[in-house]
Amino acid sequence: IRDRGYVELKKKQLVPSGRGRLVSAFLQSVFPNFVEYNFTAEMELNLDQVSKGILESVSILKPFNEDLRVSVENADSLGYEETYAMIDEILAPALLGTANESALSSSPASSSLSPPLSSDSEAQTSSQSNPRLCPSCGKGMLRLQVSRYGGYLGCSEYPKCNYSANLQKIFSLGREWKQTIANATKYEKFEPVVLGKDTESKKEVTLRKGPYGYYVQLGNGNSKAKPLRCSVPPEDAETITLEDAIRRLSQKKATTATRKKRKPASRAKKLER
Repeated sequence: IRDRGYVELKKKQLVPSGRGRLVSAFLQSVFPNFVEYNFTAEMELNLDQVSKGILESVSILKPFNEDLRVSVENADSLGYEETYAMIDEILAPALLGTANESALSSSPASSSLSPPLSSDSEAQTSSQSNPRLCPSCGKGMLRLQVSRYGGYLGCSEYPKCNYSANLQKIFSLGREWKQTIANATKYEKFEPVVLGKDTESKKEVTLRKGPYGYYVQLGNGNSKAKPLRCSVPPEDAETITLEDAIRRLSQKKATTATRKKRKPASRAKKLER
């Protein structure tokens, strides 16, 4: 099960992965009779009676095969959306909170009934009262989706809102996962974030987010010259200050200047060779 990615070894203990939880929830929803706790005990008891000659093996295997056939046929007739909804219902208490709150509909029609939100504080308040409310846009509903990379919670307002949270990340972060992921992505809606002005160049220093992560930028640049930029670790993006941004940009400027001075020398050595 480790080779298949169903569990992970953490601190000498086997911990279910996001894939493992998905498979377990699928089996619970589609084959409930075969994964319940009493199934193994009853089957062992029946097999003991068969070995003692009290029961015939056919009397045990025939109803078992019939129940399995019906369950497989029912599972085969399910569509993707229906299957995801069943798994979502089982995982919702662990992902979103209490069972009653998590049973809220995740359909786009239901999400359209949500009142429009105008600020992050309102979105956080509504997200606390409705655990399915998207912490990014404050309008869509979180619902289970599955891709080739595994399961995740996505916003029903996609593609208008591209918020997503990987199941493995959710379970590793614990109960505070929604706020943690929301903090890490909040700059996507208000990009760029003005941190202030550089006292030397009088240009604005902004925090931005690109395809490779967060970075700070000095000015806006133009077609002839690119603005000075410096990457920022995700864990520092939320608390970065103007002074810290200017320090990072100064270090990047000095490093770039040093590299430019070294380039002619390295090229000359290559020519000599």
